[in-house]
Amino acid sequence: MKLLVHNSASITASTLGGESAAAHTVIMSVAFLCFLLGDVGSSLAQAFLPAYATKREGNARDQTPGQTRSSKGSRAAIGKKETQTPPKGGAKGGAALFDMAAARPAVTSILRTCWAISGVAVLCSSLILTLGQGAFTSDPGVQARMASVLPCTALTLALHSTAVTLEGLLLVQRKLRVLCSTYLAVGLACAGLHQLIAHLVKSPAFPGFQAPGGLVALWATYVLFQASRIAVFALATGLAPGPRNLLSNLVGKVRPGGKGSGKGLEASPVAPAL
Repeated sequence: MKLLVHNSASITASTLGGESAAAHTVIMSVAFLCFLLGDVGSSLAQAFLPAYATKREGNARDQTPGQTRSSKGSRAAIGKKETQTPPKGGAKGGAALFDMAAARPAVTSILRTCWAISGVAVLCSSLILTLGQGAFTSDPGVQARMASVLPCTALTLALHSTAVTLEGLLLVQRKLRVLCSTYLAVGLACAGLHQLIAHLVKSPAFPGFQAPGGLVALWATYVLFQASRIAVFALATGLAPGPRNLLSNLVGKVRPGGKGSGKGLEASPVAPAL
């Protein structure tokens, strides 16, 4: 689906005129280099986060009075029981058990690393597409097209590493159904938007899509592509609270004895220190 989005964008750019098509080719060559830098996030997630894909061994609530933490056999038996017996409301459809609460600091560290990489990618690409335009073309019209798309290009590259990092987290959680269905929906939606842009550019009723407007709209779909992936993946992985959790938290704070009141705080169990 990623290739579908890129190929559809290239086909649409070819209908925008020679200057816009040339500018899109140059921007894509720079963007693909920066995409490789952002793809590190997926590798980091798949390298460091599988440790949280099963419940931790040796929890006191999972031990019987006759079991001690010093017994290797007891720990092995407990670990085997925990990995084979999913809790109520656990993973479905082959998804792995994943302790998001324990993994959140590691996920945050990976995201921060990827944000730093994204900052470098945005800075380098912006310098290349502004100060280094002469290395690709001497046509002032193509250079103007490249400059007009710079905000969308920078935003696309800034969001890319976050999207692929969350994609790696989904792979760790083995939520392949969510991943495939998301890419199918988002890919087809972007391809449809590209066809709409090509139609609007040819229509005299929409003069705003003429000249650089069509290329800006084309790269705006890339921003939408990245943002939609981040939103869906953040909800699917559990990194961001879903609508139900947000509503329950708001109701709990307003309701007497809820999470926002003293009574609710006394009744809630104390989370173990990590």
